[in-house]
Amino acid sequence: MKLATRSTIAASIFAVIGLVACHESPQEQAAEQREAQQEVRQDYLDAKRDILQEKRELQRETQARLNTIDQKLDKLEDQVEHASSSVKQEVREEMQALRAERRELSRELSTLDDKTDDAWDDFKEGVNGALDEMDEALEDIGARFDDKAG
Repeated sequence: MKLATRSTIAASIFAVIGLVACHESPQEQAAEQREAQQEVRQDYLDAKRDILQEKRELQRETQARLNTIDQKLDKLEDQVEHASSSVKQEVREEMQALRAERRELSRELSTLDDKTDDAWDDFKEGVNGALDEMDEALEDIGARFDDKAG
């Protein structure tokens, strides 16, 4: 949850608490308390909506990156067919490891809706970090494959 949203919710809660201590009529206090509670409820719903939107965006972006990784792996698979035996073996082993990492990342992504709001930032960083590592590994494989095959 974003820090600004947490601050807004906290401020709303303190407003509700402060209203109870005021020297207003019971009806005025009750009305203001209901209003403050509604504001807190709305802030909470807005924060949940924002997080859900961020999760959906991460899913779209991650799926697009996974599709690109799949395409790169398929292209390398086609290229490795024309390589020497030693290069084939080395590249295929690394590609198998990348495919396994890709499957694991896809499984993790399927648990996205189960992540709590507090765990959301860590999850997002982990997914992006894993994708970056996979991209780097594919570049390394491609570069070594080009050096040895060429």
